[in-house]
Amino acid sequence: MKIAPITLNNIYHKRNIENNHTDYSQYRVPVLNSNLQDKFVPSFSGSFINLHKSTFRNYAQNRHIGCIYCNRHMFTNKERDSICKTFKDQPSAVFTTLMGSFFDYFDEAGIELLNKMDNMSMSYPKAKINKILQALSPDSEDRLIDLQKQTFGEIINLKKLLPESSRSELERLIQNSYDCINGKAFIQDYSAKEFNYQLKRLSESLNKPQTTAYVNNMADLLTHPIYKAENTPLNNKIMSNVLRTTKSPHYNIDLTSNNAKEKVQLFIINKIKKAAENENNTTIINLCDITKKRLLGQPAYSKFSNKAFTYKLNEILGNSSSTDEIKEIFNNICNKLPKSSNSIDAFIVKNKDATNMAIINNLLDQYMVTIEHIVPSSKEGANDISNWALACKKCNGIHGSSDIKTNYPFDREAPQEYFNIIIDDCNNKNFFNPKDIIKMADNFYKITDIKVDLSKLKVD
Repeated sequence: MKIAPITLNNIYHKRNIENNHTDYSQYRVPVLNSNLQDKFVPSFSGSFINLHKSTFRNYAQNRHIGCIYCNRHMFTNKERDSICKTFKDQPSAVFTTLMGSFFDYFDEAGIELLNKMDNMSMSYPKAKINKILQALSPDSEDRLIDLQKQTFGEIINLKKLLPESSRSELERLIQNSYDCINGKAFIQDYSAKEFNYQLKRLSESLNKPQTTAYVNNMADLLTHPIYKAENTPLNNKIMSNVLRTTKSPHYNIDLTSNNAKEKVQLFIINKIKKAAENENNTTIINLCDITKKRLLGQPAYSKFSNKAFTYKLNEILGNSSSTDEIKEIFNNICNKLPKSSNSIDAFIVKNKDATNMAIINNLLDQYMVTIEHIVPSSKEGANDISNWALACKKCNGIHGSSDIKTNYPFDREAPQEYFNIIIDDCNNKNFFNPKDIIKMADNFYKITDIKVDLSKLKVD
């Protein structure tokens, strides 16, 4: 067994503890030891075909097994929540110093980020994590803007691939994006679909599920095609649905007026804003304020968003009836935009105003254990233990449904180490059915062209 209890008492930076007057041994994540034999009891047939995904993910708990692709250890939900709870009110110096116990979970980018935070923490030993990120942010923003501008330049150079009617839309998107990263207010066309997309992503941060459902249902009202139909007025049936969904007793809008649709849209957006105010969700409140200005044709400030940019770009490509080949060319360039998941600078800028708990959660996110479908579902891969593997979120995202056989982007030694642990557990603890392990290995060979050695597996 490869279990090591999680206790945060190793110091990875040569900090002078006596001068710092900090007793780091008091900060410990509760040990999450568990009896894996109790957790992984096979069914009467000895098969894991009905094993729940949540139970399988816990197999990675306390460093029991690493990612099938990179061999790094992976955080489970319980471990992440325990770390967040332990450090939510602690100075960054405490968090970064004691995270030395987890270096085998992070890739080079994650370790570099922790080192940057730790070095800055030495100058501000009592500062919380967000204050440290704010101190790192100016240099990160400069580097981030340089990379964004470089990508915008590459995209605008592709405008010749679009029909004349769509080039101006692309030019406006790029100009708006330049204004956005330079902190300038700009006028942008209102898009109900874009607002709906952004809101549903942000609504996950709302505390109450009923509020999430409420605001999402209201956002769906705004995508009704009648708002784009110039010669089709609103009617009582539409308004009855608006009142029912917004839980409003009445409305004071003349449906025959020229700006009736605009007033109804503002009415709905204000209802969404009110729901966000009740939960003090400033992100959704700001989105509503910006969206109202867009709807009224007024200039507004907004933060640059990779997802919003990509959404708008694909909307332009769709309207231009671009071929799949052209869309792929644009999206390959668009994928160069730095993201918080692959860019230290993007992570710092995006999270600098977040709480300790949110920053820690977002930092650990890419190193969380996930269920990997060895043969992707899109390629008719089975949804059971014979086609499951444990992979960190970052590697899982790299694989997706991509063909990785010809250009394997991972550690070629990791799969054998992964299977060795499963084989050992199967032989000694009967955690797995040997037939399922054989099927896993067959699926892995089919997708990666890597044949793992199962010679030590005991097959009845």
